Amino acid sequence: MLQSMTGFGKAISELPHQKITVDIRSLNSKQGEINLRMPSLFRDKEMDIRQLVGTYLDRGKIDVIIHYEDKSEKAEKSINSEAFKRNYHLLKSLAKELDIDTTDWLSVLTSMPDSYSNQTDQVPDDLLELLFNLVEIALGELVRFRLKEGKALENDVQLRIESIRDLLKQTELMEEERTLNMRSKMNAKWNEWQTEQQIDENRLEQELFYYLEKFDITEEKVRLNQHCDFFIESMTSESGNGRKLGFIAQEIGREINTIGSKANHAGVQRLVVEMKTELEKIKEQLSNIV
Repeated sequence: MLQSMTGFGKAISELPHQKITVDIRSLNSKQGEINLRMPSLFRDKEMDIRQLVGTYLDRGKIDVIIHYEDKSEKAEKSINSEAFKRNYHLLKSLAKELDIDTTDWLSVLTSMPDSYSNQTDQVPDDLLELLFNLVEIALGELVRFRLKEGKALENDVQLRIESIRDLLKQTELMEEERTLNMRSKMNAKWNEWQTEQQIDENRLEQELFYYLEKFDITEEKVRLNQHCDFFIESMTSESGNGRKLGFIAQEIGREINTIGSKANHAGVQRLVVEMKTELEKIKEQLSNIV
């Protein structure tokens, strides 16, 4: 089953004095890219959270945003005197250098985040467990969203593959006309050679093989059908993925291009243009598939 690269998942837990919110979004990207924003309180768990996200999500630009609010008495902040003094001297020096006159240093310094420190340095195990549970819940929601979107993409892509098959079948209806055209050209060439005093048998054989190979598109049609079968099989299997389908789509494109170059028939070439149009739409959809 296909999975879209775009999705959204959210999980919230509200306790009497604490609230944790986890938002996870994913967008299209050729590689896996995880951007994580969270409070410094959980910073030492960053690698663990990244690994957890990586087990659920392979490709895409992934934004993980964690909000934490603590209203308990233990969360009261105290002034970080060292940072407070350091910021004061730094700002005063800059103000003098830039000729900025200010006397309200207190309001400036109190607005700087590092001027404070939490009294609670140790994060309780139950809070960490809750955090990781919420991340997993948000990831589960995001995956379900991506699978739902992937099903819609799968239906659209499958219809376009079947459209290519139908267009290929329509070329069969023009095969008799193509054969008559080819025979007419070969007869004209034969009459041209008969007017010559001497016919080069080797050249005649080479020319016959050249025209037969130039006009015959049987192998290309067989391979195109096989590629379409392989595409559907890969798309509906558990191992189906965007990269693999992209490679198969390239092979489909090669066969369509070869049919167009060898067709030498206006009707077939029009069908080839329609097949190319369907294939381009398939490639657009594949860019959003994991």
